[in-house]
This record gives sequence, C-alpha cells and structure tokens, in this order.
Amino acid sequence: MTGWRHLDAIPDDVLRLLVANGATALKKTSPGGRPPADVADALLDSVIATVSASGEAASVTLRMAAALTRLGFLPRGSHANVDVSGRWVRIAGRYGSVYVERPGARLSLSAPG
Repeated sequence: MTGWRHLDAIPDDVLRLLVANGATALKKTSPGGRPPADVADALLDSVIATVSASGEAASVTLRMAAALTRLGFLPRGSHANVDVSGRWVRIAGRYGSVYVERPGARLSLSAPG
C-alpha cells in the first residue's frame, strides 16, 4: 500500500467544541480532584467523529483531537484532514499531524513471492 487516501476534513471549530465538551465531562467525573486513570482513558479513547469516503471509514477519538489542538497543530479558522493508509489513520492540521493505528488492524507478516 502506498500513500495516504483523504477521507474528509473537519473544521477546527467543530473539533475544538468536541475537545472542550470532553474536558468538561472529565472534570465532572471527579469534582475537585483527578479522575481515575481508567475513566480518563475511556473518555479519551471515545470516538467523537467517524468520516468516510469511497467505502472506507476512519474514527477520530477525543485523544486524537485533543492532541492536535493542544499541540498547536490546528490554527483557528482552518480544518483537520482525516486520511488513511493501511492500518494507520492520520489527522493533519496546518502545523502538524497525529497518527494512530486503526483498532483491530494488526501488523501481519507474509513471505515474499
């Protein structure tokens, strides 16, 4: 497999709203303290968007969107491109990208020829 296939673009204001809603939900799980790690992980791994094109789909998690926005990769007024290549999903902003393996897509080895 070569190259990335573009599936869709998500406006930055949509991603920022979803990240803010996720942060609010996390704060509500443990008022005045840190949420348990398993609760935080479950929330961060929740799917906040699914994009598709040409019969192929990819999920965007809160963790991916939070990383893209909090690292400053997605300037205001722009959009994030969601692309796939093999077992990888990429969400790309103007200044950087976040890569994750698709759930269930495992590395496999095969003999040449």
